[in-house]
Amino acid sequence: MRDADSHPIFSRCRACTNRIHWVECPTGGWWTHDKHPGDDHDAVSPLRVLEEVDNSGNYVVVGTTI
Repeated sequence: MRDADSHPIFSRCRACTNRIHWVECPTGGWWTHDKHPGDDHDAVSPLRVLEEVDNSGNYVVVGTTI
C-alpha cells in the first residue's frame, strides 16, 4: 500500500472543484477531499480508479480511466 501522505492519485471534485485524493485500502479505496468541505458533500471525481483483488484477497489499484 502507498504512503497515505503521498496522495499519488488525485483529481478535482466535480461538486466544488477542490483537490481530492484516492485513499487506498485493502477492502477497497475511496475518494476524499484534501480539506473537508463545509457543506459535507462527498468527493466526486471524473476519474474512475480501477482495482483488482490480489492473491492475498486485498484490493490493489491497477489504473485509472475517465
